[in-house]
Amino acid sequence: MDAATAALVGALVGFSGAIAASWINPSITAKHARAAKNLEQRREAYLKGLSAAQALRACEDQRDFERALQASWDAWIEMSLVASPKVAALFGKAHAAADKANDAWSESSPSQDFMEFQKSFISAVADFTSAARADIGAGKPYKER
Repeated sequence: MDAATAALVGALVGFSGAIAASWINPSITAKHARAAKNLEQRREAYLKGLSAAQALRACEDQRDFERALQASWDAWIEMSLVASPKVAALFGKAHAAADKANDAWSESSPSQDFMEFQKSFISAVADFTSAARADIGAGKPYKER
């Protein structure tokens, strides 16, 4: 192969590489941007869920509890859209336990059933928190020695 042909082949290879790079680079950048946005949406949904769970724990009367339960439902709906199905299901389990506690509270003053549902709620929130931390890459909570 003479020098002119080699130069043309080299130019063609270089041009093809430049075209491929100009197409691939924006695609990869867009993919990373979507992943970062999704991670931020999951973080916000998990935070909203944990805030709703905290509000449920802090209620002093049934009316407050029912409002907090609605906020928990709203958080679960948002979480179902953006979160991992496993994590959203764990929050749904916590919401269901809170709903059962609300029913037990409605039937009478806080009873043994209410306390059992409350324990179930606390356990479900702990499971949800661990799964949410793992999903967003936070890992295990820091423990002092």
